[in-house]
Amino acid sequence: MTTGQPDLSEQFSGWWAFAGIMIVIAGGFNLIDGIAALAQKEYFREQGLLYTNLQFWGWILLVIGAIQVLTAVLIFRRSTAGAVLGIIIAVLSAFAAFFAIGAYPAWAILVLVVDGLIIYGLTRATAVD
Repeated sequence: MTTGQPDLSEQFSGWWAFAGIMIVIAGGFNLIDGIAALAQKEYFREQGLLYTNLQFWGWILLVIGAIQVLTAVLIFRRSTAGAVLGIIIAVLSAFAAFFAIGAYPAWAILVLVVDGLIIYGLTRATAVD
């Protein structure tokens, strides 16, 4: 008897699984960035930031990270709405990382690469299905 849902081995394979795992990683990075911005301002070279209110950006990064982790659930369920939300939030995350590239370049570039991989994986996943 089929339920219309993909089985577990099918659900955690291919581009959907890749994109889901990458968005969990990016969400974790953004959560860490947000916590660091709120807790320890000395982790950031504030003269390299394009914005001055570090607490505001800490909360923005926390929200983006939380949405990314929750979006991963939709992506693992192969939801088209989850894929669209994942692409949108990856673009927002990439913009946030770009604005912080002067403060912590290696970390920001890593987040930019992961966000690019998320966008690639989600566009491939929806194109294949």
